[in-house]
Amino acid sequence: MSGASFLSPISHGMMGEEFFRVAARIKIETAVHTYPLIAANQALNDLREGRFAGAAVLIAAC
Repeated sequence: MSGASFLSPISHGMMGEEFFRVAARIKIETAVHTYPLIAANQALNDLREGRFAGAAVLIAAC
């Protein structure tokens, strides 16, 4: 988040639609790293070790 700070919607009294209006205005950028479901342990290890910033998303095979 290079210099940006995160405002918790709950601690600042924001709810639902208002939070998303603010999020759109300040242009929140997200980082998502996908892993196949079989690599769930690797995803957890990467998160635990701080190998990336953002979210790990598990993808189930169709």
